[in-house]
Order: sequence, then C-alpha cells, then structure tokens
Amino acid sequence: TYQALEKYDHDLVADAEDGKLNQVIGRDEEIRHCIQVLSRRMRNNPVLIEETSVGKTAIVEELAQCTVYHDVSDTCLQCLIAFDMGALV
Repeated sequence: TYQALEKYDHDLVADAEDGKLNQVIGRDEEIRHCIQVLSRRMRNNPVLIEETSVGKTAIVEELAQCTVYHDVSDTCLQCLIAFDMGALV
C-alpha cells in the first residue's frame, strides 16, 4: 500500500506550492524534454542519466515548479514524488 511508502517519499509538488524549491537556470531543454516524454500516451517514463552532482534532482524539482507556476495542463505532472532510496536499504 501507499502507507508503507510514506516514510520514504517526499511530495515535490507540495514543496513547490510552499515555495521550498529553488529555481533552476539553464536546464530548459532537459525540462521541456521531460515534459514531452511525460505527456506521451505510451513509453512515458523519462530517465535522467548523468554524472553525480550535475543537476538531476534540480531538473525534477523544476518540473514540480512547472506544475505550480507555469501553464502545464498535463495531468501527468500533478504528482511528483521523490523517494529516498538510501532509506529503503
């Protein structure tokens, strides 16, 4: 159930609504591509593969902010949950 995951997850859209996320600059192309992939009917799972500490989390946080502050009407972006993978181990 979802209750079992609650201690490992974090709602990024709620953080964006509360103004807890920083604005991302210079990653517009990656963000647009993620929105495009998420908007697909099939094969709608974007994968961010980059070196450590180059901004993957920042891209996801900016996606959360797009749902709040920009005109992103897709239902695919109404919920963005971050999981603490270290806590799962």
